[in-house]
Amino acid sequence: IVNNVASGGASGYGGGLDSTTSVMTMTRNLVRANQATPNGAGYGGGLYMSSANLTSHNNVIELNTAGVNVGSHGGAMEVYGGAITSTGDIIRDNDAGQVGGIYLATADLVQKNSVIIGNTNYDTANPAGVGLHLQDSTLTGRHLTLAENNGGMDIGLLLEDNGIGLESHATLTNVIVTDHGAGITIVNAYGGVSDAIVNGVLWNGNSVNYGGDGFITVTNTFTGEPAFAGEGFHLDFDSAAIDKGVNAGVTIDIDDEVRPSGSAPDLGADEYNARCWAQVASAPGITHTSYSGVAVQLAINAASVGDEVKLAGYCEDTQLWGGDYQIAYISKTLTLRGGYAPPNWSTPVTGPATLDAICLLYTSDAADEEDSVDLGG
Repeated sequence: IVNNVASGGASGYGGGLDSTTSVMTMTRNLVRANQATPNGAGYGGGLYMSSANLTSHNNVIELNTAGVNVGSHGGAMEVYGGAITSTGDIIRDNDAGQVGGIYLATADLVQKNSVIIGNTNYDTANPAGVGLHLQDSTLTGRHLTLAENNGGMDIGLLLEDNGIGLESHATLTNVIVTDHGAGITIVNAYGGVSDAIVNGVLWNGNSVNYGGDGFITVTNTFTGEPAFAGEGFHLDFDSAAIDKGVNAGVTIDIDDEVRPSGSAPDLGADEYNARCWAQVASAPGITHTSYSGVAVQLAINAASVGDEVKLAGYCEDTQLWGGDYQIAYISKTLTLRGGYAPPNWSTPVTGPATLDAICLLYTSDAADEEDSVDLGG
C-alpha cells in the first residue's frame, strides 16, 4: 500500500487504508509513503481505524504522514475504538503534527516483538507521544523496542486520561526505551489516574527515563547501550540488552528465531543471534561473532602480519574504521578466506562468506569500493 493520499482538502482519514467497524488480518505488507492529507489536519497517515479490530503480523509501516498541522494524529496509524494485536511489526520514520507513530483513543493494543523507531512530531506546544500515544486506552507490550522517536516534546510513550474512569494503562515487559527526551510520560489532566507497569527494561540516552503525574512502577531495570545494528533494532554482540529479560512467555523473536538463545531472554524485539563469524588461524580457540560485520574487524585487529583470517556467514554494515565508514580496515598483510561453517574451521566448505557494505575494504595501500563480495575457500 504505497503512495496514496486520502484527501487533498482540510482533513483526511487513512492515507493508506481507512477501516470502520471491520475485522481485518494483515500479514507481511508494506504500508509506505501514504498521506492522510498534505494540506490540513490528517488522521492516520498509514492506517485509520474506527471501531475496528486488526490482527497484524510482520508488517512494515514506514514514511507515512498524517499531516503537519498540529491537529494531525498518527503518522503510522490512528485507532479510535477497537483493538489491535500486533506481532513483529515495524513502525518507523512516520510523522505527524502530533504522534508520528501510533495514536490510540479508547482502544486496546497488544504488542509482541514489535519495533517503533524514528518517528517524528512537529507540535512543540502540546505534550504528545512521538512513538505511542494512549488516550483512555490500554497497551500490553512484550519485547517492544521504542527508539529515537523525536520532535515535539520528544516523548517516546505518553499515557493520558480523558476523565475519571477514562484512564490509560500500560503493562510493558522486556522492553528497550532509548534516545528520547522522555521515555515514558503520564499526563492526567481530567481527573483520571493513568498508570504504567514496566518489568524488564533497558534505558539509554533518554534525558528522563519516566515521569509525569501518574503512577509508574519499574522493576528489573538496566542502563547501557543497546548496540543496534545498522537498521536500528537488531542487537549486536555487545548489547546491554542480552540475557537481561524475564520470562514473558515469548518463545520466538521478530525474526521467528528461538527465544531465549542464551541464559535468559533478551530485552526488545530482537533476540541476539550471530550471523557473522571470524577466527584468526593463529588463535583457533577464539571465535569472534556479531550480527553485523564487526566480527571481521575484531579478527583483523587480533591477527598478526601474514596471518589468515577465516570468515563465515553474512557480515553486513559499516563501522568507523581507519577514519572512514567501511566493513573492514586492513593495515597489514593478511589473507581473508571464506567458506567456513562453524564450528568446523579446519576446511572451507561449499558456500561463501559474504561481506556486504558500501565501502567494502580500505587498506593502507589502496581502496577497493564495491557493494559486496563473496569470499570462497
